[in-house]
Amino acid sequence: MSLLSATLDTIPANIIYGISYLSSAHGQQIQERAYQEIQDIYPDGDAWEKCLVEERVPYVTALYKEILRYFTINPLSLPRQSISDIDYNGVIIPAGTLFFLNAFAGDYDENHFIDPYTFNPERYLGDVDGTP
Repeated sequence: MSLLSATLDTIPANIIYGISYLSSAHGQQIQERAYQEIQDIYPDGDAWEKCLVEERVPYVTALYKEILRYFTINPLSLPRQSISDIDYNGVIIPAGTLFFLNAFAGDYDENHFIDPYTFNPERYLGDVDGTP
């Protein structure tokens, strides 16, 4: 499987899950907030043209980050291979070892996300520690 072929399932699935959630009662509130914030930034209705070259609506950015986090399509990420020996708690993991990262566990880690099982785009507003 290549990275290109992997996107044939994951991107449409994320879009479908995101749209499905936005059709719920809570999702309708999220849509209204996103729409209002788009209108605030682009009062002349030129958001469609400008969104291709700029990202100026923080709530919409937070919304797509939350969609990608909340709807983990592939619970195990593509394998990675260590390039050098790793000392993990006194045990040496040799270079060349394959790792499968548990993306689902990372996306729902209560040590990193407050109330991780709740769909909440606001968690990314003002995020200074990085992105998922």
